[in-house]
Amino acid sequence: MNINNKWIYKVGLIAVLGIVAAWPMGLLASQERVIVVERDTSYNPDVIKIQLGQVMEVRNRDEFWHSSLISKVDANGFETEEVFKKRRDRRGGQWEYTFEEAGLYVIRCTNHDGMTADVEVIG
Repeated sequence: MNINNKWIYKVGLIAVLGIVAAWPMGLLASQERVIVVERDTSYNPDVIKIQLGQVMEVRNRDEFWHSSLISKVDANGFETEEVFKKRRDRRGGQWEYTFEEAGLYVIRCTNHDGMTADVEVIG
């Protein structure tokens, strides 16, 4: 192999390796965490769209405790099955949840009436 062929081979190999390395990153980009902040007795954002299998991370930035509950919501808008319960979500703390089924959900703080967020999990 002469010098020109070696150079072409190396450039081609680097290009192929770059494409192979970058391709999974594109798939993982959609799997970034969705961050929800508890502040002023509310969830921010209070309407969340998330992909099935994507991690939702909830961070408490209030000066007090929260207790979060996630429930499924049926087609009529009624809360049905509880899928997650987090007690004593302390100031500065955080927790995460990964939804296992597509559908509609609500996050509710059981300590603060009216503190809710709607979640749509897309499959």
